[in-house]
This record gives sequence, C-alpha cells and structure tokens, in this order.
Amino acid sequence: MTAAPIRGTVRCGGGVVALLGGSLDGRFGAQRVAVLVDTGNLYQAARALHGGKPDYGRLLDVVADGRCLVRAIAYVVRGEHVDMSGFLAALDAQGYELRVRTVRRDADGSSRGDSRVVLALDAAALAAHVDVIALVSGDADFAALAGPVAAAGARLEIHAFEGSVADELGRAAHGLRPFGAELLLGAP
Repeated sequence: MTAAPIRGTVRCGGGVVALLGGSLDGRFGAQRVAVLVDTGNLYQAARALHGGKPDYGRLLDVVADGRCLVRAIAYVVRGEHVDMSGFLAALDAQGYELRVRTVRRDADGSSRGDSRVVLALDAAALAAHVDVIALVSGDADFAALAGPVAAAGARLEIHAFEGSVADELGRAAHGLRPFGAELLLGAP
C-alpha cells in the first residue's frame, strides 16, 4: 500500500516557504521538523506542575527552534458534549493541523476516543519525510515510536514540561528537550 502524499505548509525562518505536494527532497538547508502535540498530556502536565495552561503559539516557536517546520499537528480528545470550538480555533489560527477525537460511551459504560494510535501512525508516516519528529508529550506509550522513526531515517525528540516525561520514553528518545513555566499562557 502506498502512503498518501504529504500536503501542508512549510515554514522556515518564520515565513511560509512552499506548499508540499509530495515528499521532501532536501531543498531546504535547515533541518526539517514535524511537531506532533499530545494536547491532553501537555495540558495535564501544565496544570499539575505549574497550575497554568500551555501557550501553544510559543510552544511551536520553541520546539521548531529555527528549523524548517514541515508539519504541526495537534491531537485533541474531547468529551461527547463538550464545546471546544474556541480552543480548536486558536490552535488552527496558530498554524496547527487538528486531529480531533470525540470520547464516546459504549452501552457497557466503557469509553473510546484515544488519539495515541492516530499520533503514532502520523509519526511513522512523516518520519520518512523529515529529519526530526518532535513529539510534545511525556506519555510512556510513545517509547515504542523511537524504533520505527529511526528506521525511517529520522530522530525522535521529546519536548515536555520538565518532570513530566516517563522514564521509558526519555530513555527511548533520541533527544529530550524539557521546558518550564516559560511556556505557560501569560508567562513573560
């Protein structure tokens, strides 16, 4: 089965450079990075460790760190009857593609709506087209991504609030770049 072509906006040095219609061919001198944000994990870490909310705009700048930003995808899980339109509009306005899953209750009372599988599949598909998969999450379930990402020729970097990264994930990743309260809304 052939992977679908990558489509999205590439930003290098703060400006929009090109619209992709296929694989990247190294025409950019800087490292190519795809930023994948587990919004639920990031939000919970910000609340638990700092009592605040993440600044997703500043986050994107810090994680991209001057590299060519090929994709920025935010993974959001919402309750069945929860209005998140303001949050989703803000993420969209900051340049994120959105992957939204709605939690659904089954007849037996169990729930479904996890976005981790979708994030992992996106990471594996994008790894052949970028130099770095920058995962913004501390969830240990993503430790298994390091192997497939490396096999595709990319590095797996973990970006998360300091103290929120599971040991297993930190050991598996090719790089760990913690941040602190400077990435909260309203931080100086």
